[in-house]
Amino acid sequence: MSSPGEFLSEEQFTCSICLDVFTNPVSIPCGHSFCSSCITSYWEGQGKSCFCPLCKESFRKRPELHINHTLKEITEQFKRMAETTMSAPRSAPADSPSNPFSAVKPGATSSSEPLCPRHGHSLELLCKTDQTCICITCAEREHYGHSVIESQLRILEVELQGLITVRERKIEEIQTSLAEIQVNAEREKAGTVSMFAELMKAVEKSQAELLEVVEMGQQAAELRSQAFIRDLQTEISELRNRFSNINQLTQSQDHVSFFKVKPDLNYHFTLLDTSNMCYLCHLFHLYVCKHLVFNSVLFLSSVDVTLDRDSAHPRLIISDDGKQVHCRDRYQTVPDTIERFDRVVCVLGRQGISSGCHYWEVVVGEKTDWDLGIASHSINRKGKIVTNPANGFWFLSLRDKHEYVFRTEPSMPIVVHPKPQHVGMYVDYEKGQLSFYNADTKSLIFTFTDSFAETLYPFFSPCTNKSGKNEAPLIICPAYPANPSGQTEK
Repeated sequence: MSSPGEFLSEEQFTCSICLDVFTNPVSIPCGHSFCSSCITSYWEGQGKSCFCPLCKESFRKRPELHINHTLKEITEQFKRMAETTMSAPRSAPADSPSNPFSAVKPGATSSSEPLCPRHGHSLELLCKTDQTCICITCAEREHYGHSVIESQLRILEVELQGLITVRERKIEEIQTSLAEIQVNAEREKAGTVSMFAELMKAVEKSQAELLEVVEMGQQAAELRSQAFIRDLQTEISELRNRFSNINQLTQSQDHVSFFKVKPDLNYHFTLLDTSNMCYLCHLFHLYVCKHLVFNSVLFLSSVDVTLDRDSAHPRLIISDDGKQVHCRDRYQTVPDTIERFDRVVCVLGRQGISSGCHYWEVVVGEKTDWDLGIASHSINRKGKIVTNPANGFWFLSLRDKHEYVFRTEPSMPIVVHPKPQHVGMYVDYEKGQLSFYNADTKSLIFTFTDSFAETLYPFFSPCTNKSGKNEAPLIICPAYPANPSGQTEK
């Protein structure tokens, strides 16, 4: 019967790093085993990266190393068997099963490695007994039984291959990053082009509106001026006729008759009042400037606002796109979270405001009641709520179709004329400024100044539907251009 040693070879118990029989062998997660000191030194030379020297499997975290006691015991047994075999006579046949090198095959020969002059194999072993480089066939024959170790070139090959692999992976990472940068750059370019295209479109529309205003103002001024000129020309004609009559009398030879004639000196001429022209010019310039300022504010600070479903009162219905909200009579079954209002029928916007300038518009149409403004992140959302700036609420309210108030303590009545179909809200966080605009006429309704210390959110309340009289929704619409349907003009 064959002994167990006949089925064992040194290759099975050789560390691929030091190319010697295992000393304190450890196994790593991929299943390969190495000397504990060899793999530790190998990983220390890799920096943060950590991978197997054989299969190149990488590990995010350096594995904890524990001695493989079973492999260690088998290795120790093999060493004892090898020592016994190597002490045998040199005449043992090279292919004897007891030869510990019998299962080791010659490695691949590199074109740069020196070759054994006898056998033509790589000189990858060192005979410590004779202090000479030998090939694997030499170790099995001429140097059989000598103390033989693997060449350090093998260790260097493994280390160099590991360094090459690390750098190849780094190149792949850089190339991947470059590809991502290119994709992101193209996306940013497209976004920039689109943004400026929209801006140019809006500027062109604003320019057309202003040119129309200028032309209408010019036409009105021309018509008024022509009327003034006609009136002045009529007065000049009458004055010249009067002057001609008087001049004829002065040229008469009948001086007695001249003194007897009593000319009508009660004819009074009043210079036409042209101050209206200056007033029209003043209004014209104010109107043009108002359009310029309003459009500048709108273009530079308009934001896309959507409604936060998690904050909505159970009676409120939010549209799929998060742009519309209306109130119904019955409560919905929704989670009662700390973010949700449970008594006041209102909802917040999803977009927080913690710096800069922001503008958005809401279609209110013919609703009889609504609340619009902003609220702090830390506001109370449960039970009865006192809505004023001291408690983190800043908003404008409409009640009974005509009563506008800003919610302070007490409420501040606001005169609003004409009644807006669109309401624009402008927030300057650093200045603590909240302004409301009639977006239809581009006119200011009201401005409130305070100081903001935390994140703000757009605030909306369509109020109760009042038996169908106030059932229309509040609609967040594109800031430019405003139109009653809430749709962007083409």
